[in-house]
Amino acid sequence: MKNVIRKFIAVLILINFSYILCAQNKIWTVKACVDEAIAKNVLLNQNLLSSEINKINLEQSKANKYPNLNLSDNQNFTSGRALDPVSYQFLNQNISSNNISLNSSAAIFIGLQNYYTVIQNRYNYDAGNLDIEKAKNDLTLAVVAAYLQILDFYESIEIAKAQVEGSNAQVERTQKFVDAGKVPIGNLYQLQSQLAGDKYSQVNAENQLILAKVALMQLMELPVSYDFEIERPQLAEPDLAVANTSDEIYKTAEQNQPQVVSAGVKISSAYIGLKIARGGIYPKLSLTGSLKTAYSDASRLISYQTGGQVQTIGYLQSNPSDYVVGYVPSTVVQKNEYPLGKQFKNNFNQFIGLSLSVPIFNNYIVKSNIDKAKINLQSVQLDELNTKNQLRKSVEQAYTDQLGASKQYTAAKEQQKAEERTYTDIKIKFENGVVTATDFIIEQNNYNKVKQALIQAKYNYIFKIKVVDFYLGKPLAVL
Repeated sequence: MKNVIRKFIAVLILINFSYILCAQNKIWTVKACVDEAIAKNVLLNQNLLSSEINKINLEQSKANKYPNLNLSDNQNFTSGRALDPVSYQFLNQNISSNNISLNSSAAIFIGLQNYYTVIQNRYNYDAGNLDIEKAKNDLTLAVVAAYLQILDFYESIEIAKAQVEGSNAQVERTQKFVDAGKVPIGNLYQLQSQLAGDKYSQVNAENQLILAKVALMQLMELPVSYDFEIERPQLAEPDLAVANTSDEIYKTAEQNQPQVVSAGVKISSAYIGLKIARGGIYPKLSLTGSLKTAYSDASRLISYQTGGQVQTIGYLQSNPSDYVVGYVPSTVVQKNEYPLGKQFKNNFNQFIGLSLSVPIFNNYIVKSNIDKAKINLQSVQLDELNTKNQLRKSVEQAYTDQLGASKQYTAAKEQQKAEERTYTDIKIKFENGVVTATDFIIEQNNYNKVKQALIQAKYNYIFKIKVVDFYLGKPLAVL
């Protein structure tokens, strides 16, 4: 049994260690980077909370259409001469009283303001969600750009490493020739200097890679870790053909970009806001009702007992000594304790009423609200126009950048082919002693510059394609 427990514990430890190791060596895909950045971005999460508030406002405006219902219970204590709230008699004693009421009110007509408020809050909620989508798109575009920058530096490092290896091989080869007395030692010094420069370029490229990773981790709100690695997909050769025109891209973007849709929704909201403001000029009709009862310890249950007796009521005028007798009625008032339950029952009353309010003059408040709503409508209309203009300019810029990047990439490829032929020819001549080390190093540096320029042109063009694809509504987090 002990062996089984030990094996079980060992397996748990192994699984936990494997999990930690995998977590530390996680390879981040571009989609994972985008998802992480969206999940942890503080401003974006604040916008999500604002959207929740808009949703609550929407639900509340729907609930405002229904009558309210409130129960109130007031316990009062008075002393000295005071009015009994139940019997409405002035008494000079301590009084303890209790009033219970159930009240309700409902707006029958208030210029359709409740109805339009529901519509406006729905527009506000939709516009807020569209603004969140815009923020997500901007963040995604930034993450993709940082991701491609890292891929660019990875390839730059590979070229730098290859250059160091080539320069090192040339140094070793030249060292043998110098030892054999076939070439002057100056050639060796030049190649060693070139090797040192190539190593510096490699270190610089590695530093640039680290900085690019830091930039991406900061976008993802991750603490900087030097074990951070991304997936390095084999990117297909980018298509040099630009299929769409700038106008076609803009028309598509105008339909799918959330900031444009949001601007249109905000215009609808402002238009409804104007209707809400105009609702203030109409009369308002409301219905109220209540159920009430009360209790007072000063109240007494009064009863009356009527009786009578034979009494002398007069005498004869002709003979004053001759008395007249008759039956005289009498009433005895008795005050007894008035029970709580009986008071609540006997004091119970109902009330229902209609209230009409006709606005005649309210210090121009309604007029001011209408004027402000009109100005707000004009403002959001200008915002929509500005949003569309900014989108058009961004699309035109993206389209122009893509055309320029395509031409630059094509020229870089052609330049590399030509420079590669020249470099191969110079290299053969140098190895055969036909050209000097200086000429070879100059050509080698030119060749490396061309290769670096091709890499930069490639990833710059890929990113420009992604920007245009973004405006065409294609997914960004796919390379």
